[in-house]
Amino acid sequence: MSFGEFSKLHPAEYFEQIKATGNFWFFHHIPKTAGTSLTHELNKYLYPYRNINRQSLEDPQNSKCDFKTLTERFVEENRNIQFRSASGHLLPENIIELRQSIPNVRFLTFLRDPSRRMLSHYHYARSPKHPRHAEFAAQFPTFQSFFRAPSSRNFMARFLLGDSNDLTPEDAVTRVLEQYHFVGVVEQFELGVELFSTLAFFPTKPSFRENSSGVDLALDPEVAEEIRTLNGIDYAIYEVVKGIWNQKHQSITGFIRNRRQNLFNLNES
Repeated sequence: MSFGEFSKLHPAEYFEQIKATGNFWFFHHIPKTAGTSLTHELNKYLYPYRNINRQSLEDPQNSKCDFKTLTERFVEENRNIQFRSASGHLLPENIIELRQSIPNVRFLTFLRDPSRRMLSHYHYARSPKHPRHAEFAAQFPTFQSFFRAPSSRNFMARFLLGDSNDLTPEDAVTRVLEQYHFVGVVEQFELGVELFSTLAFFPTKPSFRENSSGVDLALDPEVAEEIRTLNGIDYAIYEVVKGIWNQKHQSITGFIRNRRQNLFNLNES
């Protein structure tokens, strides 16, 4: 069962199938996709919950080996605690380890318009909220220097699928739809949280949003077009997922409404 199957089914059919596949959700959190708000809902409603992050290590500024250590530590801890949900900015190889180590794990993520995600990422990384903001500002003094850097290109695809020079837009779309059980878009964040919560526990709306960069995210049309050209794989994934949400909007809202009414009737009886 995957989000690719969701695109072909009525939400009620997907609900019946996915609820039989396990009860542990992992949120693969792409930076600057409103994920902090979603983790609040996971911690509130799908408890026990764990945020897998580097802050618990002796040297939180280390990189790949730390995520490997954290993932292994979580897998071991899960044997005793049996978490219902977790989240983290993990690397693709860590996601593979979770998939291999935890039976019936279900993965969710949220995408965002690549240009706006990139601009939000840039402003956040230059702000005092980011622990290495001074180093980042020195490396990328302008937004143009940031979005033109090879390390910035197709960030969402690389974050979810890893680096690959052979990855085509078509392959990336297929892999995301096959490997993730739920893929939302920030531009329909409230509806996305309502649908996910309906699938995972009961219908609820996001209670708050945080970690906003606090800046106007308007982009010059020429800059936006250049970013689109440099991030063709990210846009391919985003446009397909956005299209699924647009196409199924009516059936999603109807499913949530009916599910909420059914639960209300059960509570009243």
